[in-house]
Amino acid sequence: MKVVVNNIQLDCEVAATHEQKMQGLMHQENPPNMVFLYDNPGYNKFWMKNTPCRLLILFCYKGEVISVEEGKPFSLKSVGPNRLSDLVIEVPYDKYVGTFQTGNKVSLYGKSRV
Repeated sequence: MKVVVNNIQLDCEVAATHEQKMQGLMHQENPPNMVFLYDNPGYNKFWMKNTPCRLLILFCYKGEVISVEEGKPFSLKSVGPNRLSDLVIEVPYDKYVGTFQTGNKVSLYGKSRV
């Protein structure tokens, strides 16, 4: 799936099922970009159990980034806003740090929402 954030196109793997969302990017040394699709908005929180690399996690709602969080390797601390989100994007931290911010517009291409 193609995701555009802040006019930057990201090729993303899709986590749409419950199982895919639970697995996320665990155990991946060189992770791809991943987008998590939600049918209904929720208070989504992420942790980094079994995830060996640092990630930048973008929480989005209604086509806009509402929070940018750092996912620290192997951390069991939950990160995420205390606000509803309907889409979450994970990207490698070192490649994209400083690129995205709250308020950036988000568009999806290549697959309809689940």
